[in-house]
Amino acid sequence: AAWTFVLWGAFHGFFLIADRIFLLKFYKKTGKLPSIFITFIITLAGWVIFRSESISQAGYYLRHMFSNVPGNGATGLDTKFYSILVLAFFFSFMGISGKIEKWQIAVYAKQQNVYALPAMFFISVVLFILCSASITASGFNPFIYFRF
Repeated sequence: AAWTFVLWGAFHGFFLIADRIFLLKFYKKTGKLPSIFITFIITLAGWVIFRSESISQAGYYLRHMFSNVPGNGATGLDTKFYSILVLAFFFSFMGISGKIEKWQIAVYAKQQNVYALPAMFFISVVLFILCSASITASGFNPFIYFRF
């Protein structure tokens, strides 16, 4: 395995231990919204370490991710990037409101009428096809776990 996986394991283990020792208490004091953002940032940093080819690449990416230093232009900040960023932000933080829980209960816990289940199935199939088309239309992207 690459050293980035070892570093990611240590990073992940550190935050699992920190969570048990003091992060849960800290999160109770800070409130729901700050704790969600802190966890989000920690998770993003962990994903960078996990996905990087080398430790130096992870360091470079993290430095540029959390600073205002312009990169070499290879990050691809185009319309597609911003669209994905908005969607990621929306789906990452939509659970903050209590409405999502009410919607989930309405979809999964209640008895649905005869038209709701086929409609949900159809929407799921369309979304699956769109996701599959997006993945296959992009360039070659090898399975990440082959690097182990």
